[in-house]
Amino acid sequence: MNARVTGVVSTSIAVLLWLLAVVGPAYESRHRLESEAHVDPGAHYVAIIANHPQLSDALRDRDVIGYVSDEEIDIRVGGPAQARYYLSQFALAPVLLDLDLEAHELRLLNFARSEAIDPYLNRNRLRRLVDVSDNIVLAGPRGR
Repeated sequence: MNARVTGVVSTSIAVLLWLLAVVGPAYESRHRLESEAHVDPGAHYVAIIANHPQLSDALRDRDVIGYVSDEEIDIRVGGPAQARYYLSQFALAPVLLDLDLEAHELRLLNFARSEAIDPYLNRNRLRRLVDVSDNIVLAGPRGR
């Protein structure tokens, strides 16, 4: 009886050690890949704007700047353009983003299509002050 119990225990321990040796690293590797692969796009977007040193310097003494998108922003409906507006507002707080452009010489251009930025700048006699990303530019008046 004693030998039989010892054999079962030895076999159980051997199987358990084998499972830990084979399945453990595979499980750990898969879990690590899953956790590293998930990047919240909203958090990434906010980090790009909030952590841009030139943008922070340019807005240091500003309370409000204009905000421009190449897509319509309807605060009642939502959508990608509105999401970018709200995330930009969050990233730049306490600076406020105003959709009324006439009152502000500085404007944050946040376009879905980067090729639309230069035509907008030329049409409105603005220049690039800070390139935040391919689609996001802080613009201001051209030098006189």
